Amino acid sequence: MDGPEATRRTVLGTLGGAALWAVTGCDTAADPGAARPPERTGTAGAGTSSMCVLAPEGSEGPYYVDHNVLRRDIAEGRPGVPLNLRTTVLDVRTCRPIQGAAVEVWHADASAVYTGQLYFDDRVNAAVADGPYARRGAQRTVNDDDMFFPQYGEQSTLTVTGSPGRGYRASIMLGVRR
Repeated sequence: MDGPEATRRTVLGTLGGAALWAVTGCDTAADPGAARPPERTGTAGAGTSSMCVLAPEGSEGPYYVDHNVLRRDIAEGRPGVPLNLRTTVLDVRTCRPIQGAAVEVWHADASAVYTGQLYFDDRVNAAVADGPYARRGAQRTVNDDDMFFPQYGEQSTLTVTGSPGRGYRASIMLGVRR
């Protein structure tokens, strides 16, 4: 292979930058600090109506956003390469920015630890897993403290059991605050 080998991080960064450029409609001739909304395009067969196409249709949420932790610096004091991410949330019907929209950026640091991740001692995880409501095929939460992730060193992992002959089983608990 001639030249430097592309790393996963380099490829993802390049693809992410290209996607961000395409979605925000950046124009290299325009002010580099300004993003403009995507062009409005006519809808085939809809006469005079138009729409703003940002991404293919699909559900991407809803996601939980804790409005008590809104902040501009999400590095949480961890070492790494700084990234300045400029976001714009557009109303797809009007192609206009939505003022005050909250954007959740879920990311991992260099040790693969996700931001805001909760960890509990493995003894607590074992006690919850051995609880009477944990023996059913599906689980219902008993209280709002039922959200936990196992701790294995510095990383959160899924607990996987099984064997190649009998198959594998994995489980994860998700917390929902209402």
